[in-house]
Amino acid sequence: MSDIIVKRREQFRTEIRKQNLEKEFSKKRFDKCNLIQDLNECNNLIDFELKYKDQIENQIQLILHNPDNQNLQKLIQLVQQLSAKYSVYIIDHNIYKTLKHNDLDLNLCLDLMCNLCVEPTVVKHIFSDHIQKERLTQYLNLISGNLFEEHRKLYWEFMLILSNSTHTPFPFLKQVFLICCEELIQCRNSTTQMQIRILPHLIQKYPQANQFYWEALSSANTEDRKPWKCLLHFLKQPNSDVFCCDQLLLAIYYLVQHSISKIYYDQIVTSELMFVLQSNLYRHEKTMVRSTKLIFMIFEENDTYFKFISDDLIKLLKITFIDGQIEILKLLEIVLRKKQHFLQLMDQYHIVDMLFDILRQDISTTMNYATLNCIALSLFQCTEIDKYQKYIQMHCSTFKDILERFVYDTNKSVQQTTEYLLRAYFEK
Repeated sequence: MSDIIVKRREQFRTEIRKQNLEKEFSKKRFDKCNLIQDLNECNNLIDFELKYKDQIENQIQLILHNPDNQNLQKLIQLVQQLSAKYSVYIIDHNIYKTLKHNDLDLNLCLDLMCNLCVEPTVVKHIFSDHIQKERLTQYLNLISGNLFEEHRKLYWEFMLILSNSTHTPFPFLKQVFLICCEELIQCRNSTTQMQIRILPHLIQKYPQANQFYWEALSSANTEDRKPWKCLLHFLKQPNSDVFCCDQLLLAIYYLVQHSISKIYYDQIVTSELMFVLQSNLYRHEKTMVRSTKLIFMIFEENDTYFKFISDDLIKLLKITFIDGQIEILKLLEIVLRKKQHFLQLMDQYHIVDMLFDILRQDISTTMNYATLNCIALSLFQCTEIDKYQKYIQMHCSTFKDILERFVYDTNKSVQQTTEYLLRAYFEK
């Protein structure tokens, strides 16, 4: 079935390209031959490109040697309609020389580069050839000093395309990362979403370079400003864009996940970071889940900071959405293993009652299983403390009734955990 869908999609794309080409060629840019009629006789785009190879190449050459904004728009249309081999053809004929003309609209130039490099074969071709790689690097260096606010969106879209490509080598991506760090310091609202999306992608793509990432983020620029501090400041602001905050939290997640040295880990995971995570628990559902997952990973290593956010976790456990509740329950599984954390949660919040109340609501299988795991840890802790042994005995009937509803649950894990709890704590 999937093969049929893919084939139909390709047929549809080919047909659209043919229709677009028909419109373009009807303007008689080429020699006086009836291209419309010939196009209709073609079975597919490949046949058309073979038949009109010379005319297509002549038209491209004509545009390259007569650069103006109108011709650049025509070239973009051709790139969008023709196959990737003509994008490679344009690159090989030194498109950068054409784009360096001062009177060209830089946004059109960037739009053309985006359309050329969206094809993986083009990016592979550029970076597999030293000359082409140098030409691209020189062009980017040239335009980076001439960017105005209206150009930055397309510039970062182009950077994102290159960053996402599997054919872009890491040395080039390191330079992109450094530019991203500088943009963090500048914090331009018009491009924040674009460049922030690149950060987590690169950190995940090359985790072995984690030391480089952290040193780039924590190094001060000529004005003694550090990208990392700017990143945290952005996450602290109540009006910061939700998508940007989510992506920055994801970047921090990968940084912490791939920390190869305790020294770097301790520099990243600080009370300031915990404050940032705490505030983002309340920003939005996305940032709440992202922050909780990051806190979970931090607590797996060291739960020292639990006391600072325990109030927030319990508050959100009562009021947040289902996915958020599940993430908090997973986090509680870690902290309930330690007696001092259990005592805090029991003394201040009556955590056992809360957990059984959540289970009684039977919200979802995933939540039921996460809740049962927390109940199991809590009941174990209660058996070690006299006053809570008596507490469980006082509520034995209520807790047992709730558990018995899940003895025949369709989910095997829920069923087995329930049976274990009944057998271990409520059967005399």
